[in-house]
Order: sequence, then structure tokens, then C-alpha cells
Amino acid sequence: MEYETPDFLVRVQDQVTMVRFRSESLTSTIEVARISEAMEGIVDDGARRLVMDFKNVKHAGSAALGMMISIQKKLKALD
Repeated sequence: MEYETPDFLVRVQDQVTMVRFRSESLTSTIEVARISEAMEGIVDDGARRLVMDFKNVKHAGSAALGMMISIQKKLKALD
């Protein structure tokens, strides 16, 4: 299964969900909050193995790091 949003491409294969970010910069707290909400939705929809692909990202701020930690904690809580 594969689908796209303005912020990322999502591909699910062999029970692994891969999210490739489209933005070159994840420094805006508003943008990161929007992406974080969408990522939590992916986890809520059943993703348990998640790979975040930052291939296109050139700059990431502390908000992006906070998003990654938050998603990791959410996934660990589901184990």
C-alpha cells in the first residue's frame, strides 16, 4: 500500500511503514506540529514498525527531534 500527502510519502510493505518526508526543512514548529499529528495518526491506524526517511530533509530543528521522540514513546507504549 502506498499513498502521498503534501508532507510525505507513505509506503507499507511487509508490516513496515516507511514515511519519506518531502520538506527540505523541518524547522518550523507549526509545520512539525502538523506532521507530528499526521504521524500519530499513522501509528493510531496500526503502524507498529515505522521507518522515517529524512533523505530530502536538509535542516531539522529541536521540534523535529521532539516529534521523533514522541512517536518512539508512543510506539513503545503499544508493545
